[in-house]
Amino acid sequence: APITTERVQMLNDIGFQWDAISNGKLIGNRNNTTWTTQYEELREFKARVGHCRVPHRYEESPSLEFWVRQQRCDYNQLKRGKHSPMTTRRIQMLNDIGFEWDVSSREEATGKDTDATWTTRYEELKDFKARMGHCRVPHPFRGNPSLAFWVRQQRCDYNNLKRGKHVRMTTERIKKLNDIGFEWDTSLAKGRKKCDDKAWMKWYGKLEEFYACEGHFRIPSTQRALKDWLSGQRIQYRMAQENEDRKITTEKIELLNSLSIDWSVAQEDSSNAMRDSQ
Repeated sequence: APITTERVQMLNDIGFQWDAISNGKLIGNRNNTTWTTQYEELREFKARVGHCRVPHRYEESPSLEFWVRQQRCDYNQLKRGKHSPMTTRRIQMLNDIGFEWDVSSREEATGKDTDATWTTRYEELKDFKARMGHCRVPHPFRGNPSLAFWVRQQRCDYNNLKRGKHVRMTTERIKKLNDIGFEWDTSLAKGRKKCDDKAWMKWYGKLEEFYACEGHFRIPSTQRALKDWLSGQRIQYRMAQENEDRKITTEKIELLNSLSIDWSVAQEDSSNAMRDSQ
């Protein structure tokens, strides 16, 4: 006899795996392991940006964007009484992190800002500019993850607008951002393309975030590794100025200059500086 909807739901509720098993491994792309992996990625996304609305065509993780849409599809299938891998446990786990099942408007479905949200983020950016003197919010930015994500989204929307695509970016928003000195094509982004030293860029990102949060480069001894790395950059800069062995590149100097760094080297830091300067 054919299995009934009620029986399907009862089996789903206890985590029954519908996919076939071969050599002890699940076959299929919606097994529990894959689901849990994507769920954890969504939790990390929520921690960074403050919501679970993964943007349409999310370049950082296309699989996450597809998975989020699949959860809504599976949930709707379940509500219609059709076979679905969605279970009561999965629904609860998604509810626990504020997952939105009914994305009723296009702007929510694509992760774009409503007018109220846009204005809120814009005011936060103005405050950031007042503190830092620029609009280059680092990414990631623990001080305000949502603002960092929003700033990147504005540049993405602006570029898509220039390509003739439908986005929420408007002439009024462009003017408002221009009025506070927003950089659509930052020198920082250009510098990143030129510097392919991933280890160096990792430390640079930490320095950038420290400066964004603190507004200075007086790194405390509790962050000794970052303090030593910065001291190493200053020593390498001084050696380059004196035509000695040049380890620091012009691109790296330009990136550090974009933070308005003070190149002077404190004598107390010089003994340990070279240790983490690579």
